[in-house]
Amino acid sequence: MKILRNPLLWKILFYLWIIAIIVLTSLPYSGEVEKYATSEFRWDYLQHFIFYAGCSVLFYLAYGSSIGKENRKRQWLFLLAGFSFATLTEVHQLIIPGRAFNPVDLGLNITGILIGFPIGLFLHEKLIY
Repeated sequence: MKILRNPLLWKILFYLWIIAIIVLTSLPYSGEVEKYATSEFRWDYLQHFIFYAGCSVLFYLAYGSSIGKENRKRQWLFLLAGFSFATLTEVHQLIIPGRAFNPVDLGLNITGILIGFPIGLFLHEKLIY
């Protein structure tokens, strides 16, 4: 489909995704985590992974042509920017009522970015090229 090859679509989705992450990480604590948590698994941990993997995939779909698989410097800059964003969204929760910095959340944010990167590369090559 031609629309999937439109980088503007992916850029819009990427920035909407970023806004969604910022809004969700800025909401005060609601107690919902404990309501759905079990002793073995917390759904919010999966959400952290999915949101940041999605961020990574959308970034690559939007800007993959300028990153290029041969351009290692830009790939490292992308990862550094992603890690910085993941860290800042976790740190800024220190000023949100009822929220706190959670190293497990940060680890899942970064893992999502790392896993999303090759998925984004694969999808970019299949959808864009």
